[in-house]
Amino acid sequence: KNDDGSLIKLGYTHKPGEITHDFKLYRFDGKRYTDSITVLRSRPGDIFSYAINERNFYIFNEAKGWCYIYSDIKDRPLSFKINYTRAPEPYSSYGFTSDSFYLIGFSGKILFYDKKSLKPKYHIQGNYMPNSAYKDHKGNIWIGTIDKGLLCYEDNPVKKISLPAGLNSSNFLSVACKPDGSILAGSFYGNIIESKG
Repeated sequence: KNDDGSLIKLGYTHKPGEITHDFKLYRFDGKRYTDSITVLRSRPGDIFSYAINERNFYIFNEAKGWCYIYSDIKDRPLSFKINYTRAPEPYSSYGFTSDSFYLIGFSGKILFYDKKSLKPKYHIQGNYMPNSAYKDHKGNIWIGTIDKGLLCYEDNPVKKISLPAGLNSSNFLSVACKPDGSILAGSFYGNIIESKG
């Protein structure tokens, strides 16, 4: 929301008979659209996801490995700065840490990129199927997996976190941190476990 109460919204246009469409940012003053600017043109086979992190707007083209970052978005007139990077493989999901964003490749590799430079920082890969990651205040990387439960990566090899008895799944979809440093992980079946960071 802008200082004057107007909003910037994402939408797209599609012309009949064409197989592509344009993604646009629109300025909306509450009654009508007053400005627009094209941010990206789609191609056949594209699969897009969107996110906002630290006032930057991200468009992820998961099928083709691209990540577009829009920053310094201005509303009068609509303008932005764009940067992009391409992963070495298509990816199935993405997320953010305090200083990075990550892409989880189809191979199971978790690729970490610097938020500012967009340069690759490092990657993590092991004998597991990841679907989420989180970096805590100590720099540990917590990995939620489909098949091996919750893992913690330090400067040492990955260690597996002991799960409570009776937990009906080792499939973890999300990992987050509480203000006190404790790690929360949610399973596919709705279980939540907490581990002191």
